[in-house]
Amino acid sequence: MVTRYTKAWPEEVIRYINENITADFESGTLFRNGVKIEGSLVNPKPRQYLAFGCRINGKFRILKVHQVIFYLYHGKQAKLWIDHIDGDPLNNAISNLREVTKEQNQANMIPRKKTKSGYKGVHPRVDNKGFWATIRCNGKSHYLGQFNTAEEAAKAYDAASLELHGKYGHRNFS
Repeated sequence: MVTRYTKAWPEEVIRYINENITADFESGTLFRNGVKIEGSLVNPKPRQYLAFGCRINGKFRILKVHQVIFYLYHGKQAKLWIDHIDGDPLNNAISNLREVTKEQNQANMIPRKKTKSGYKGVHPRVDNKGFWATIRCNGKSHYLGQFNTAEEAAKAYDAASLELHGKYGHRNFS
């Protein structure tokens, strides 16, 4: 059994969304009473997402755009994580959103820009004589080997990601 990740909204939030919010599912845009909701960026890069504030029964609430779009389209709140398939957390088109487990969501995370190798799952050796690759799956780290170049290590990571993560994995090369 998978544990619920997303906190269930109270009934007044669901009522507010149903009565006041509409969506253009193709563009991933929300509207409040016919007016486009601009939203604000929440969280530091690269984990940013769009959210907007609203006052419901005198209480200020922050709602995440991707969660509201998912709810309006499917008619139910996601219980797990909502993954942005293309890795762009600002692309809230319904075709880019899917409900996933924590592990599937982490597998699709884009690499941090600050990596020394420039690739996900690839690390320079301490002695500067090549690179090594690792991948995580189901909470366990798997060593993939040592390689002469970062590109070779990245290709090994991609092959392992395809096998372990399937369609949920983010690859270094398309």
